[in-house]
Amino acid sequence: MEDATVVATTIRQVVADTPTKTSTGGRIWEVIRTAHPDFTPTNFGTKNLRAFIRRFVTDVKERDRAGADILYGLENEPEDDGQQPASTTPLDIERKHSPRFLTPTMVL
Repeated sequence: MEDATVVATTIRQVVADTPTKTSTGGRIWEVIRTAHPDFTPTNFGTKNLRAFIRRFVTDVKERDRAGADILYGLENEPEDDGQQPASTTPLDIERKHSPRFLTPTMVL
């Protein structure tokens, strides 16, 4: 059985090696299966990869969703790079900037 710290280091490296310092759970899982073919989250008392990351890779955090997948990022990396996230829809932008979506406490 692999040591949790070895697998955690692999996960950290997958995220750190991308230009955006983020990676989907699916991509992380692909790399783990190649680098650590015997890895199973249940061997470490966790039910899935998400629980493993939460418990053993504390500097990698859930940042967003990428469809049904989770987008992970390094904790020390800024979340907002000034660009709209891929999951932002025109309605989200309209809600943020339109007076008709403001609550009474938001109106001056």
